[in-house]
Amino acid sequence: MHGVEAGLALRKSEQKTPYDRFRNRVVFPIKNEFGRIAGFGARKLDDSSQPQMDKRDKDSPKYINSPETPVYHKGKLLYGLYQNKDAIRKEDMVIIVEGYTDAYGQANYNMKLSKRRAESVVNYLVNKGVERDRFTVKPFGETNPVASNKTKEGRAKNRRVVVKLMQKN
Repeated sequence: MHGVEAGLALRKSEQKTPYDRFRNRVVFPIKNEFGRIAGFGARKLDDSSQPQMDKRDKDSPKYINSPETPVYHKGKLLYGLYQNKDAIRKEDMVIIVEGYTDAYGQANYNMKLSKRRAESVVNYLVNKGVERDRFTVKPFGETNPVASNKTKEGRAKNRRVVVKLMQKN
């Protein structure tokens, strides 16, 4: 698989040579449940430390991931599962799964949607061997946004699931 097919490089139709998708970013691996690298995530570096940044880079999102490829399927991979699976399996831990939505739609619909999002993560982890009774699902709907709902990027950040490990009391 070459760089463009693997999602590491991009090629504009008018350009012959591909360019690095993750340029001017800190790149970190996204591992599957077996510890194999399936894709990459990247965070934009501070603009002030990058005087050579062009406008295209300055206007790009803060975080980006690899695109869907034959080995990376975003919806089927839970980031950090491999690194945290031993802690998740510890019997003295409770797993709280919080679901959130953006502010589009009716509040009661968003609450139900956030619950379905959180439950989909629970189902994923149960299928990976974690006991269902260790989970607590907390839907929050459109409450507690992490970004503005006035922009496409902000709404995307607000549609999320947060997994927290807590000691049993």
